[in-house]
Amino acid sequence: MELETTQTLLARLYTDQAFREALIVDPQSATRQYGLSEEEASQFADIASGPGQSFAQALFRKRFGQIASKLPATRRILGRQFWEAFTKFAGSYNPKGIGRHLYDAIAFSSFLANDYRKPLVAPEWWKLILEYERPGLLAGASPVYFKLRFYRHDILSLYNGVGTDGANQYTGRPQLVVWCRFSPGGKVWHRHFFPRYWPD
Repeated sequence: MELETTQTLLARLYTDQAFREALIVDPQSATRQYGLSEEEASQFADIASGPGQSFAQALFRKRFGQIASKLPATRRILGRQFWEAFTKFAGSYNPKGIGRHLYDAIAFSSFLANDYRKPLVAPEWWKLILEYERPGLLAGASPVYFKLRFYRHDILSLYNGVGTDGANQYTGRPQLVVWCRFSPGGKVWHRHFFPRYWPD
């Protein structure tokens, strides 16, 4: 078996849960596209059901930790539901290359906002927090970025208070929030402004 094929199969085995499960059930069918012999396919099945399973779980938990660190307030709001949503998302997107954890978090935030269908037990304003966290991620992934958003109440206090008080409310002074990045590799700027006048 060629080294490149071995590396490709191992990478997929560790990161693709559906493939790993199929490999355990039917090694020959799962590896047919790679042209493996019956013995070679069986060897990969042994890895998938043994050390590969443990290593894959460790990678999965690390991946979750990276996403949670980039969406901390959303995780605090959703609690266990954040993990449950991640397990549904993980098999549909496989991040690769430099910055993969950042792109993974962006893709997961989009999944939470648009594609996750299980009802969530959370305050009605939970998506405001998710949408508040997204621009910082998008700015970090873009060479140049500018986003301006108006909030009718104090989004910063709400964001900072999430998870510290079960009675958090979206109230207070209106805010104008800006995220920007002026050049590739430049710093991401994030500023809050409190307009004196606000339209009804």
